[in-house]
Amino acid sequence: MTDHARETALAWIGFKIVDRCDAQTALIVDHALARGAPIEVGLYFEDAQALALLGAQLPQSRAPIAAHLNHRQLSLLGIRHRESPLRAQLGIAAELGAALVVTHLGNYPMTARQSLRERLWKELSEDLCFAETLASEYGLRLHIENTFHDLDFYRALLEALETSGGSPPHLCCDIGHAKVWSSASLLEWLSFLEAQARRGAQLHFHLHANRELADQHRPFTRPSEATDEIEDDFMQGMDWREALQRIDRRFPRAVKIFEVPPEETIAHYEHVMAALGR
Repeated sequence: MTDHARETALAWIGFKIVDRCDAQTALIVDHALARGAPIEVGLYFEDAQALALLGAQLPQSRAPIAAHLNHRQLSLLGIRHRESPLRAQLGIAAELGAALVVTHLGNYPMTARQSLRERLWKELSEDLCFAETLASEYGLRLHIENTFHDLDFYRALLEALETSGGSPPHLCCDIGHAKVWSSASLLEWLSFLEAQARRGAQLHFHLHANRELADQHRPFTRPSEATDEIEDDFMQGMDWREALQRIDRRFPRAVKIFEVPPEETIAHYEHVMAALGR
């Protein structure tokens, strides 16, 4: 791989940090910036010192920057009633040089009652329109991350949004969430995402391993993952290397963020990138 090709490849796979001032975060930022790798900042603490340091480094860098809204306060459902805190976080994201922001649909699963679906789609459509319009005022693109629902739920939601005349929402696919909270396989999720991309949706990825029953944000390189033994049918026989290679090949221009514990972030990044031939 040429140096230019390597730099281009690195520019689409990156790091997750949070807005908290500590030595580990500083090391991750320095490592990412040295490689021109993307950084996603979780706006969960609004630590003034951390934001000042990030604001001095990130906007001038060549690295793609994203921000994750504080979804506990600013998930999509009902967000149009929280304009002031939403504007505050969008402003922070813009000051950090972010191109996009991510949030969840809600803090809990949406109602499963079919009798309430039409009302739910209407509420989410209005919230999405409001949030996208506000984000665009700050030069940001809003992405919705999958959480507690099966793939069929997202299909139905996007069909309802399309029927109402809205543009396809931009998406953040968290493969760990998809594994724990849906019954669809990774390949089914990737096919769904390809279909949304053809309709004009922009994509963003969160990459991490999960085992057992919870959303654990494990590195792919821990011994239990490194054996390539996957305990359920989500991967359909693929090891993590093949799964990540498929995501990378099928979505080469989508930013992909590793979400793993901070103390393992840098070693994990280098290990995985080497395994992917980067």
